[in-house]
Amino acid sequence: MRELIINTLNGTVGLPERWLPFVARELQDPDGFITVSDGRKNSYAQAFNLDGMLLLEYRDRSPRRHFQVTGVGVADVAHALEQWSAGERAFIARHDWTRVTDWDDQASG
Repeated sequence: MRELIINTLNGTVGLPERWLPFVARELQDPDGFITVSDGRKNSYAQAFNLDGMLLLEYRDRSPRRHFQVTGVGVADVAHALEQWSAGERAFIARHDWTRVTDWDDQASG
């Protein structure tokens, strides 16, 4: 099994017993975040509360495989992070993702 690391505004935490209450609690305040890393370099899923709007991202080991979706609900975020932590990726097909291109400038320079 891969190493699973979950970080929040309050530091590193253990695997939650139930994802929905965990996500609701951690993302209730602006600037709240959750990052779930599966132990592979540059491979993670994360969610942020950006002034009341939730943003969900995942990165699959490469800057060119870094995507995000905004305006998702707490239940969708909980489902996605739970799947990511289990090595599942079905959540990806449930959203219309936008590739994060901030990395493109760094890669070319």
